[in-house]
Amino acid sequence: MYIKTYKNQILLFVFGIIVGFLISLLFYRQDSERGHALRSPDPRYPLTNHLIACDVVSGSGGTQLASFSKSISGLTDALVRQGYADQISVYARLLNSGQWVGVRENDEYIPASLVKLPLMIAYFKTAEKDPLILSRKVVLDQQLHQIERQVVDAPKESLQPNKPYTVKELIERMIVYSDNDAYKILYNLIDKQVLRSIYTDLGLSEPSNIPSDHSVSAKQFAYFLRVLYNASYLTQEYSEHALDLLSKTTFKDGIVAKLPEGTLVAHKFGERTLLKDGVFQSRELHDCGIIYAKSNPLSVCIMTRGKDFGQLSEVIQSISKKIFDEAGN
Repeated sequence: MYIKTYKNQILLFVFGIIVGFLISLLFYRQDSERGHALRSPDPRYPLTNHLIACDVVSGSGGTQLASFSKSISGLTDALVRQGYADQISVYARLLNSGQWVGVRENDEYIPASLVKLPLMIAYFKTAEKDPLILSRKVVLDQQLHQIERQVVDAPKESLQPNKPYTVKELIERMIVYSDNDAYKILYNLIDKQVLRSIYTDLGLSEPSNIPSDHSVSAKQFAYFLRVLYNASYLTQEYSEHALDLLSKTTFKDGIVAKLPEGTLVAHKFGERTLLKDGVFQSRELHDCGIIYAKSNPLSVCIMTRGKDFGQLSEVIQSISKKIFDEAGN
């Protein structure tokens, strides 16, 4: 009798452990799918929100907002039908919760000047071990001067050939004014292995010998913005400095244009005119950045292809406003 009672107690104990495990697993899965991030805000670094740990395990890195995705998809389809663009891709993500919306977010485009952002990250990564790299002085070779002229938001002042500039000054010009001359100097100077590692460390394919011609999607490029906001790749000091430079960019005809006055946006744009055998084919205009909405900072990357930069600019503005109105608030 005693042995039978003892066995029953053992069975009940084991059954209780199994039931408890299954219940805990259920709640863990539900919590993981929602996503939980442990952060360490620091008032000295208002543009970053340091990510310490994160238990999001879903393949997308967060929860997709299905109804919002349908709304954005409807807008992009309408803009294409109306002839504003031939192709539009959108990826937007609430940075603190991981919720996201995407429309053809995996379609690839020529990044053009967007590649200046990972090049900046490569220099700041180098500076973590060798701070003197930023004070190194270099000059612009006359042969490199304005080989590739900008069409959209060209700098009002050009670099002067044979005049010394520090790497720090060139990074600022490359990001704030999207200066192609500054980019050429910095690209020629950087350790290419360091630059390649910026991509591979984030799970992206290595860029070709000409990074600006290396195809990238809106979702892929958004990784660069995320690691800066999270201060998870660079130190918080350098992440903050990078976002501060991006917040000063002079291009205002993209995601910034229709947002409420005073809204802080750290962003980078890229433009490219595509020719084949000297014959015009299409134009691409992209704008990707972080919109610091009051309660919901979000990353937005909009890539477009069409015939007219003015129309593509309107596309980016309309989509950015839609995202801000529905998600940013």
